[in-house]
Amino acid sequence: MRYGIGKEMPAINAGEAFVEHDMKLLAALYSQARIVPLLASEIQDYEVTKEAGSSTKGGFGECHRGHLWGTYPVALKCLQVNTEKANPKKYFLREVHVWAGLRHRRILPLIGMCTLPDGATYMVSPWMQHGNIMSYLKINQDVDRLLLLEHAAEGLEYLHANSVVHGDVRGPNVLVSESGDACVADFGLSMLEEQTQPEYSYSSTFHRAGNPRWMAPELLMVENSVRTTTTDVFSFGRLILEVLTGNHPFPNVTSHRVVLVVIQGPAPDRPTGDAVTRGLDDKIWALIQDCTHVNPDLRPTMSVVLSRLHAARAAQHPSPA
Repeated sequence: MRYGIGKEMPAINAGEAFVEHDMKLLAALYSQARIVPLLASEIQDYEVTKEAGSSTKGGFGECHRGHLWGTYPVALKCLQVNTEKANPKKYFLREVHVWAGLRHRRILPLIGMCTLPDGATYMVSPWMQHGNIMSYLKINQDVDRLLLLEHAAEGLEYLHANSVVHGDVRGPNVLVSESGDACVADFGLSMLEEQTQPEYSYSSTFHRAGNPRWMAPELLMVENSVRTTTTDVFSFGRLILEVLTGNHPFPNVTSHRVVLVVIQGPAPDRPTGDAVTRGLDDKIWALIQDCTHVNPDLRPTMSVVLSRLHAARAAQHPSPA
């Protein structure tokens, strides 16, 4: 079974007359115009090719590089589901339903879905040429890091405004486009908030996934805890630290000890050196501390985080008179 998602473009007739030359031409036009195709029709298996040996594993699925219509680069994500559930496909489709309803420049768009000859069903999204924000910063060390963080904050603010929790906010899940703009990706943990979907049963995969270096302590202290907008805010505070230092949180703490450190403290020390020149001033440090407050009720909303981040960046880069 194959699915296509999208409302912004008319259906594309992929019949016999849609020959290979036409598909490559259409892909080239999309690439040159930097437009993301949002398909209202089915994505047929002959429209998508998967590159051999391009597989990378994330916390919530396997991702491959591929092409739509021969030349348009796409990412093919096969989401891992909890096979203990009675209907794992339903979990997959719910995930896609949430993603398909998200339309924002700071959210990685979903092109559609396709079942390939290998029998797996993939979510198809644009391929981000620069990869994730951390790999991008290793090559482009002098870019405006606070601006990229603003982009990510805009994406999270949009998710939360639509009652969607991301669940795994960290550098590898913030991608950078060809134009150098950041967007939020990897919705393996995204979901409607519990109050909007009271019948939702959180899978064991959801509870296990994530990385403790970015996780709020309450997620590690309480069995069967669930992620919320406040745990996203906590992780965003860790993301600020990650982006400005160029290193993951608690770089000197082993993976075996990090859970205990997150739960019991101490919090990461205030960085010096390069992090300061990259934008870590008193205002940004205060924002990090507020985002990562041990009391979830005292953490700011993403709207407040975005406002404070924008103000701090504006103070560091005042507009010319």
